[in-house]
Amino acid sequence: MASSAPDSSSSAPLADWVHCNSCFSIPKRGLSFFISSCMHVSCAKCTYSSDVPRAFVTNCAACKENCRFQEINRDLNPELQQLFHNPKDLIAQFVTTITKTVEFQNENRSRLMKHRSEKKKKAISYAQQSRKEIKQLREHERKLIEERNWMNIEMEKKHAQYCKLEFKMMQQQQELETMRREMQTNGRDFNKQNSTKTLPTTGLDSGFGSSNKCLLTSTPLQIRANKKSAMTEVFGEGDTLSPIVDGQLTTPDMLGIKRKLASIFVRSKARLLKPRLVPPNDGLTAMPPLPSPQNVYQRANKFSFPSSIRLSSAIHLDEDAYELEQQQLKKELDQLKLMMKYGKEHMQALKKSLKDHENDENRVLSNLKHPKAVANHRIWKEPIPVLVFACNRAHAVDQHVRKLLKYRPSKQQFPIIVSQDCDDQDVRNTVEGFGDEVQYIKHLSGNKANITVPNEHRMYSAYYRIARHYKLALSHVFDKLGHSSVIITEDDLDIAPDFFEYFSATRYLLSEDPRLWCVSAWNDNGKSNNIDIMANDLLYRSDFFSGLGWMMTSKLWNEFAPIWPNGFWDDWMRDPLRRKGRQCIRPEISRTGMSPDGKIGASKGQFFSKHLAKVVVNNNPYEFTQHNLDYLLEDNYLPWFRKEIESSPLKSIDDLIQMTLDKKRNLSIKSVRYAFHFKTIDNLKFREEYTGNIDYIQKADRLSIMHDFKAGVPRTAYEGTVTCSINGLRIYLVPQSSVKWYDPTWEVPPSYGD
Repeated sequence: MASSAPDSSSSAPLADWVHCNSCFSIPKRGLSFFISSCMHVSCAKCTYSSDVPRAFVTNCAACKENCRFQEINRDLNPELQQLFHNPKDLIAQFVTTITKTVEFQNENRSRLMKHRSEKKKKAISYAQQSRKEIKQLREHERKLIEERNWMNIEMEKKHAQYCKLEFKMMQQQQELETMRREMQTNGRDFNKQNSTKTLPTTGLDSGFGSSNKCLLTSTPLQIRANKKSAMTEVFGEGDTLSPIVDGQLTTPDMLGIKRKLASIFVRSKARLLKPRLVPPNDGLTAMPPLPSPQNVYQRANKFSFPSSIRLSSAIHLDEDAYELEQQQLKKELDQLKLMMKYGKEHMQALKKSLKDHENDENRVLSNLKHPKAVANHRIWKEPIPVLVFACNRAHAVDQHVRKLLKYRPSKQQFPIIVSQDCDDQDVRNTVEGFGDEVQYIKHLSGNKANITVPNEHRMYSAYYRIARHYKLALSHVFDKLGHSSVIITEDDLDIAPDFFEYFSATRYLLSEDPRLWCVSAWNDNGKSNNIDIMANDLLYRSDFFSGLGWMMTSKLWNEFAPIWPNGFWDDWMRDPLRRKGRQCIRPEISRTGMSPDGKIGASKGQFFSKHLAKVVVNNNPYEFTQHNLDYLLEDNYLPWFRKEIESSPLKSIDDLIQMTLDKKRNLSIKSVRYAFHFKTIDNLKFREEYTGNIDYIQKADRLSIMHDFKAGVPRTAYEGTVTCSINGLRIYLVPQSSVKWYDPTWEVPPSYGD
C-alpha cells in the first residue's frame, strides 16, 4: 500500500511507480523529488543543477516548460498529495463521504416530503370537511326556507280566517240591529191599530173583571199581510170570546208557562252550543252553527202557545244565540291573535336563523379559500390524547376504536392510547391490528398484582382493579408522556360525530375558570323524552361528576395522584372533600352513549336497561369551536341561571304532568316553538320545588329522570336544581329555600328501587 508523501529527510519510501521523468531515477534516501505545475516529477539533480541557484530555476527538466516546483513531502498541497495515494483508499474514502452525503440529503428530503404530504392531506381533509359542512348548511337552509314558506302560508290562512270572522261578526251585528229595529217598528204599528178595539163581555168574565181593556204583549207583534190576523191567532176563529177581558197581559209568566219556556230555552241553547267539525290544523276552537231568524221562528212555532208568546220567546232565544255566538267569535279572535303573535315571533327567529346560517356558509367558503383564517385562539392547540380503558371485551374495543378513528380530525391533535389491564390476547390482537394509528400500553394484570381488598369488599374486588388501572394509565399519560390534558373513555361507549369538536372547544374553559375541573360528554338524564332534541348546542354547568367520556387536566392529576384511592375512584371524586365546590361542563344531548357491551362489566348492568341504554347520542354535529362559549364561565353563567329559575312560574307536579299530556298545548308549542341560548317563549318554562330526598325521588319518578344521589348530589344538579325538557316544556326541579343543598345523608330507600 502506498504511503503518504514523505518529507526529504523521511525514511518512508514513496510509491514504487514514482521516478524522475528526466533521468528515471527512483526515490532513495538522501534524494529529494519535486513535482512541477506541468505535472512532471523530477529529482533534485535534474531539477536544480549545481551551477544555477534554485530561485532561478523555472524550466521543467522533462518538458522544458516554464513551471513552478514543490517538493514531494508531507507539507505538499493536499490536492497534490492525493495524486500519490492508492486509488482503492480514495474510492473507499469517497464512498464513505458520498454515503454520508446521500443519507443526509435523503433524510432532509424525506422530512420535507412528509411535511408537504401531511399538509396536503390536511388540506384535502379540510376541503372535504368544508364541502360536507356546506352541504349540511345548504340542506338546513333549505329546510328553514321550507319552514318559513310553510309559516307564511299558515299566517296567510290565519289572517284570512281572522278577516272572515271579523266580517262575519260585523254582519251578524248588523243583522241583529236590523231585526231589532223592524220588531220595534212593527210593534208600534200593531199597538196603534188595536188601541181603540174593545173585547165583548160574556158570562165567563167573573174571574177577570168586566172592564174592557186591550191585550198588551211583552214584545211587539209583527203582522204580515199573508198570515192570519194577530187577533185571530190570539183569540181563535168564530164568535167565541176570550175569557181574558179584564187586566193587562204583559208577560208569558202570567199564563203559567214559565217552566216550559225555560226548558225550551235550555234545549235551544244546547243545540246552539253543539260543536261543529272543523279541520284539525286550523288552530281555532270549534264554533256552533249560526241559526237564522227564520229558523228561530219556526222552532218557536212548534209549541202550542199564542203567537205573541211564541214570538216573544223566539226573540229572546235569538238574542241569546247571538250573544253566545259573539262570545265564541271573540274567543276565537283572541286565540287567533295569540297564534299570529307566536307566528310572528317564530318568523323572526327563522329569519335570524337563516341569516346566521348564511354567515356560517360564507365563513366556511372563506376558510376554504384562506385556510389560515380558521385559526381560533379558543381552539386548544396542544395535543389532547384519548385514553381508552380496556380489559377483556375485544368486540367492544374494536367498535369503540373504529368510531374514534372515524371521527378523529387529526392524529397529532388527538392521539389514541388503549390501556389494557387484563391478559386477554384477543384484545391485544385487536388493538395491534390498527397499526400506528393507535398506541397500545399493557400493565401487569390486576389479577396478578398484589391488591389489598378489605374483607367487606371482596365482592367488589373488580372496582379495586379498575382504580389501580386508572392510576397506572393516567400516570403514563401525564407523568411519562407529559400531556397537559386527556379525554378518558371506556371500550363500551359510543361517541357522537362532534365528540372531538366538543372537547376541543371546551378545553380552554378548564384553564380560565378555576371552578371547573372536568368536561363530561354524558347527560345522566339524556333520554329522548327528557331533553330538547333540537338543542344540540346547549351546554350546562353541573355539580355532579358523571364520567362516561370526560376530560381532565394535568393540574387536577397532580392534585389527585398522591392520594388516589384503592377502589371506587369515581365515588371518591364525588366526595365534597375532593370536589371542593367545583363543577363540570355537560351537554343537553350526550356526546357519548352506552353500547350493548355495557351490560357486561363490573357494574353487572346496573341502570342499563332502565336508563343508560336509553340515553340519546347526538347525531347532528355542532361547530362549538366557531362559537363563543364564555357564557359557561361562572361569572356569566351563575347570574343567568339564578334569574332563569326566579323567572320561571311555580307549578305543582300534577299541573306539570297534565301540561305535558295536553295534546292541544303540545301541538301549539310544537308549531310555534323555537329555542336558542337563554331564550324561551313565555310560560314554556316552569319550576317545581322539592322539600327533601323522598319528595325529590317521588317527583323525579313522575318526570322519568334518575332519582339517586351521590354524596347527596342529584344527577346533573347545579345549585340543587335538576332540569329536563318534556314535550317542549322546560322544567326545573328546585329545592325549597329551607332545604340544605347536597346533604350527604340523602339516600334512596330500597323500596324505591334503582
